Amino acid sequence: MNNSFKNLFNKTDTIIAIIIYAMIVFLWNAADNFDSVSDLFAQNIPPQLFPQILLITIGLLTALIPFEHILLKKSGKDIDSGRKKKINFATYGTMTILLTIIVFSEFLGAYVTIFLACFVLPIFWGEKNLKLLVPYVVLFPLFIILIFNIILGVYFEPGILEGFI
Repeated sequence: MNNSFKNLFNKTDTIIAIIIYAMIVFLWNAADNFDSVSDLFAQNIPPQLFPQILLITIGLLTALIPFEHILLKKSGKDIDSGRKKKINFATYGTMTILLTIIVFSEFLGAYVTIFLACFVLPIFWGEKNLKLLVPYVVLFPLFIILIFNIILGVYFEPGILEGFI
């Protein structure tokens, strides 16, 4: 492989882009199996169209990833400089917490899942300022629920709160 071709693509970013495209193919096939569309989007469009539009957008943005290093070099930055550092424990901890919350999300329901994520993650990251934490834990999930339930008309699964809601 000639050197100019090697300089065109960033190896790490190209691998990441290939993984994202593999996920897009998997999700595209999953979107083909949707039987119905939400009332919010049911304006004479097939159920798979909205997710496929989202996947096309992600795919187009992913096409830029292998070439990002070229744009950064022009501004004097090295994309690989930060990649030489070891990944923090906090990163693995955050992934573990999020995966655990996601695994139990169907049982917990959307409301508890959103509140739990907004509470547990800042505590794990070391946030101790209760004047910031309490309003965030209360107001941000309420804001998300308000937007989806009232404005967009998309209702979440209540999970363990089903008897209360």
